[in-house]
Amino acid sequence: MTHDDERRTAFVDLELAAVWQGRERGVVTDDEIYQRLDELERLLWRRVFGRLRRVAPGSRAYVGFPASPAGGPA
Repeated sequence: MTHDDERRTAFVDLELAAVWQGRERGVVTDDEIYQRLDELERLLWRRVFGRLRRVAPGSRAYVGFPASPAGGPA
């Protein structure tokens, strides 16, 4: 994981904490929570697919992991 990836992951963690904190305080509705969770999920999926695009065509990788476990069939 690169420094940028760690920073982006920290952003998502902070956003999640802020949303739930807002709910506990009664300043964020359930609808707002679910809307923000949907936005964060889309953001995370865009990052996953962005990483996949950087993988060379024909390479044996899936979301950063080898296609078969070490010692398993190739």
